[in-house]
Amino acid sequence: MPESQKVYLNALNFIPGVGYGTLKTIEESFGGDFEAGFNVSESRLGALGMRNQEIVSFLEGRKKINPGSRWLKLKNEGIKMIVSDEPEFPKLLKQIPAAPLFFYLRGELKKEDDFAFGIVGTRLATGYGKETSYTIGFKLAQTGLTIVSGMAVGIETEAHKGAISAGGRTIAVVASGLDEKSLFPQENLGLARKIASQGALISEHPIGMKADREKFVARNRIISGLSRGVLVVEAPLRSGALITAKHALEQNREVFAV
Repeated sequence: MPESQKVYLNALNFIPGVGYGTLKTIEESFGGDFEAGFNVSESRLGALGMRNQEIVSFLEGRKKINPGSRWLKLKNEGIKMIVSDEPEFPKLLKQIPAAPLFFYLRGELKKEDDFAFGIVGTRLATGYGKETSYTIGFKLAQTGLTIVSGMAVGIETEAHKGAISAGGRTIAVVASGLDEKSLFPQENLGLARKIASQGALISEHPIGMKADREKFVARNRIISGLSRGVLVVEAPLRSGALITAKHALEQNREVFAV
C-alpha cells in the first residue's frame, strides 16, 4: 500500500466508533482507496450501513483530524504502519478469522518470528506462576522461538523478561497506542523499550489511544494469531488469558497449560 493511502487509513483509525468492521467495509466499498473512504459524503455513509448516530459521530470526528499532521506525528514517534499486503505482515496472522487489516509496529519483525510461541496468564500471579513463565520463556527463546505475550504485569511480564534474558526475540501485543505516554501498563515502559530493541511492540491502535477492556479482548486474537502454540499459566475462569486460549483453538493452534 502506498504511503499516501496509509495516511488516510491512519486518520480513519482516529475517528470514534471506527473499528475493524467499518474499516473492512470502507476497504471493500472503495476498492482499498482509504482517501476516498475518509472523504466519503454524508449520503454515502448511510449506504455503508451506518446508523444516524454513527454518521454524526463519523462526521464530527473527521472534522477534528488532519490526516497529514497525524501521520507526521506517527513517523516522529518512530512507529511504522504495516498493512496486510506487505512482506513484513506475518503469514500466520493473515490466516486467522478477522485478521487485522494493519497494525502499528515499534521495533522490527524478522523471518524467525514465523516460529513464535505465546505465553499468557493472570496479572495476580503466584511466585510459582512467575517463575514458571520466566523459565519457559527463557528456555523456548534459547531454542530460537520468539515469545509472544501481552506485556501485562504478572505472568506476561515474566515471559517477556525470560526471552530477553536468554538473548532471544519477543513480541508484545498491546491494547493501547505505542507512544510512551499512552503505552499500557506504564510501569512496564522500561520493559517495552527492551522489547522494541530485541523484538517488536504491536498494536491496532493509533498513538494517543488509551487501553480499555474492549481493546484487551480484541488484541487477544493477535497474540494467538502470531503463535504456533499458546501456553496458559494461572488464569481465572473469566480472564483474557482464557479468551486467548479460545482464539487459539479456533485458529487451530496448540494450547498448553501449567
